[in-house]
Amino acid sequence: MHKKTRKKVIRFYSALAALFAGANRTLFATEIESLADELGDQISLDTQMCNLGDLVNLFEPVSDNELLKFKIEVTRAAFADLSPWFRDRAVIDVIDDLRRQTNTTSDYDLFVSINNVRRILHKDGFETGYAVVTMVVSNANTLTKLLDIPSEDSDKDEIEVYLA
Repeated sequence: MHKKTRKKVIRFYSALAALFAGANRTLFATEIESLADELGDQISLDTQMCNLGDLVNLFEPVSDNELLKFKIEVTRAAFADLSPWFRDRAVIDVIDDLRRQTNTTSDYDLFVSINNVRRILHKDGFETGYAVVTMVVSNANTLTKLLDIPSEDSDKDEIEVYLA
């Protein structure tokens, strides 16, 4: 993804975070709709969810549960789309803001984005099942806990994983 596109993707999710925080609905909804049209299939979020009318009225008749589901879907898509650039402080700020607003910042919430899978082939050319996987996670300690062999006092069953 080109640097200009990356900045637009960051701006897109930043505008959604601002909208969720209660900023000027019409202003941010217009920007979100425009960026969604421009970015198209370069973002993971379904752009049909980003039309002006629905965004402006997002908080009106919808239940708290529906709104939270939408916010979590936005956060999951943002994590997936922005994970290659987590070294950029602006990206971390956007993700942190969205996670705070969706209450997914605890050690029991784990966002995972798999960015690269290189399969290890046998010398005869067939797959061995092994692979080198590059992933970005929201909390390395939580991932380690999840992968550890469970013990009697393990809280593994309580961890929510959001595969981005």
